[in-house]
Amino acid sequence: MVQRESDWNELAQEYADRGFPNADWIYGYFPALELIEDVRGKKMLDYGCGPGKFTRLLAERGAEVIGVDPNEKMLAIARSQDCRNIQYHHIVNN
Repeated sequence: MVQRESDWNELAQEYADRGFPNADWIYGYFPALELIEDVRGKKMLDYGCGPGKFTRLLAERGAEVIGVDPNEKMLAIARSQDCRNIQYHHIVNN
């Protein structure tokens, strides 16, 4: 099923509010952090960053991060959080 932009606009805040523990953290974030190990001083790209949960986690661990997403509402939520060492950019999803 293809998600429409309007679907993500409606779900953006609900998705951003989901905290630990959920499938994002258990099946995605923790295994990814184990694979990439030490990120201090590295430049990283979070493609499809959504509300910036993983982007902020990388920045908190010392990375310089660029988060990109096709949904402006998700990016607005991401930008409303602590953005030290993070740049957020809108991308066009073709």
